[in-house]
Parts: sequence; structure tokens; C-alpha cells
Amino acid sequence: MPYRQGNTVGNINNTGYVTAQDGFLYLNARWKEKLDGTGDFEQFSEAIGVCNNVVGDWIYYIDLRESRSIAKAPIDGSSPPQILVDEQCNKLLVVDDWLYFVIIENNNAAGNLYKMRTDGRNRVKLNNDISSCINVLDDRIYYISEVEGRGHGQICVMRLDGSNKKVLSEDIRYKGGKRKSSKISWQRLIRSGFEAACTKEDSGKHEY
Repeated sequence: MPYRQGNTVGNINNTGYVTAQDGFLYLNARWKEKLDGTGDFEQFSEAIGVCNNVVGDWIYYIDLRESRSIAKAPIDGSSPPQILVDEQCNKLLVVDDWLYFVIIENNNAAGNLYKMRTDGRNRVKLNNDISSCINVLDDRIYYISEVEGRGHGQICVMRLDGSNKKVLSEDIRYKGGKRKSSKISWQRLIRSGFEAACTKEDSGKHEY
């Protein structure tokens, strides 16, 4: 059975202001509009959301008005938003009835990776890495583990419970930075929209 994902990985890793489901666009967890452009914008909440994910009757998002906490709200506006994680968060991906997210540490843009049910139960810490660029594909989680500050790290993969972690690329620079070296030649994770590529040469650039 195909899994339901609340937004695309490429969109989430570029702030995720907009997502779509069943013929509607959802903007900033606040407005919705028909994809065909007919009708008016409809406001369904007072949120200012990023990393927006719509799954079923709910939108899940990081609320910039609430110190980057994770909240959810019904897409029909029938009840107020509920805060699920009352901590500063970055990156949120919803797959089926699980949230995958990063809790910010020391005012960094990244932190450790967690998962939790969409009803707020069963919160689990998945790693101790400074994690960013998360992606869930089938029964694996892919992410960047930052090893020497922002823009320099490793491409890692692990099971959905945090076990069996493996490093796919040991030394990359990303977001336009020069890469130093890698044991992997053009490691690609294409199906998901998340692509990280490294070469064995010592010069040049690669961006994903």
C-alpha cells in the first residue's frame, strides 16, 4: 500500500510554505485555494506555518508565531490548532501517521532527529547527530549529519526506529560549498526528490 506523505522532500527542505492535497493548495497553514485557480482564498487558521504537511483532514506545520513549535490544525477550520511539540523545531515531514522532525539545539538550524505519532503519542529520539535535510523513503530515513558545522557533513541512512545507521558518504560539502573527498562516486537518492552527489576528485562543486 502506498504511503501518504504530507509534502515533497524538496519542498520541505526549501521551507515548505505550500503543499497540496485533493485539488487544493495550502499556504502557510493559514490559507487554502483551489488548484485550478477558481474561487477565492479561504482562511482556515491564524497560523504562520512553514514545513507544511497535509495528510487527511489535518495540516501539520512549524508555527513561526509560536516559537517554531510543531502544531496541527483541521483543514476545514472547525477547531483551533493544537501544539504537538512545544520546543523549537526545524524540518518536519509527515508520512502516514508519523511525524519526523528536528529539534533545534543551541540556536543552530539543526539538531537531533525525532519521530512521533500525529496524535502526539510515542515520541522517540532517533539519533544523537546534528541532523538536517531529512527524508523518509520506504523503511529508511536519509539525512545529513553535520560534522564540522553547517554546510559540511555526512549522508546517513537508518531504519525508521533509528537502528542500523550507515554512512553513505563520509565527507561532503553542500549548499554550494566545495566538497573535499568522498568514498562514494555519485551516490543518488532520486526517487524521493532528494539527491546528494559526491565524486572522488578533489575539486569542483556539487549542489543538491
